[in-house]
Amino acid sequence: MVEPKKGERKQEDILEEIRALLLRSVELQEAEVDLETKRTIATGDLVASAKTDTELAQHRTELAQESTSLVRAQTRLATRSSELAEIRTDLSQERSRLATERSDLAALRTDFARTRTGLAYQRTRMAEGRNKLADERTQLAVTRTDLSQRRTTLALERNVLAEGRNSLATVRTSLSNLSTTYSKIRVELARQRTFLALVRTGLAFVTIAIVLWRYFGFSWWTIYDAGLGVGSGVATVVGLWGYLSARRLVRRLDTTADDLEDGLPILPYRKRRA
Repeated sequence: MVEPKKGERKQEDILEEIRALLLRSVELQEAEVDLETKRTIATGDLVASAKTDTELAQHRTELAQESTSLVRAQTRLATRSSELAEIRTDLSQERSRLATERSDLAALRTDFARTRTGLAYQRTRMAEGRNKLADERTQLAVTRTDLSQRRTTLALERNVLAEGRNSLATVRTSLSNLSTTYSKIRVELARQRTFLALVRTGLAFVTIAIVLWRYFGFSWWTIYDAGLGVGSGVATVVGLWGYLSARRLVRRLDTTADDLEDGLPILPYRKRRA
């Protein structure tokens, strides 16, 4: 776009020079007409005529020189006009090339517009897909919230079950200890029965010894009766001592069992001992 401006400026300069030369040629023609008029008037005076002729010759010489300059200027103008024509041709070619480029740019702009339209359509579809994904994400978030609430509820239930399991484990331990205590009580009661049987046997043998002593009186059998009675008395005393020891132990175990039962929760199958 810079070259056409330079060409137009050069053309305007050449046109200004041509205009100036034309004005100068008109002035020279007017001067020549004036000189001719002066020569006609000065024919009467030879001296003046000679002078006038001389001046006219000088003026003619100057006019010839100026005409030569004008020819040279015209030659230069013709050359410059040829250059201007070439420049004009180049400008026309440049204008044609620019028009072609403008057409190509218009075609490219059309292609870009179509591409932009396609991209806008794709962007619209992507926006719709993004909205769908956002809706699905919202639904998944709601589902996740529900699952979190369910998980929280299950965690609470699991905690409750764990607490119940711990309570049941504690109850089971207490019941195991209580069962162990009852087993000890049963053992001690069996020992009581054994000692009572020993007391009963001792009393029976004491009774037999007394009956034999009353029946036979003092004799050699009296030593046997005395030994039987003493042994039966010792057995009776040992049985009484063992029975009383077992009874005290049973009472202590009963107290321990009562304490264990007091620590247990009230169950539907539980029956408190009197």
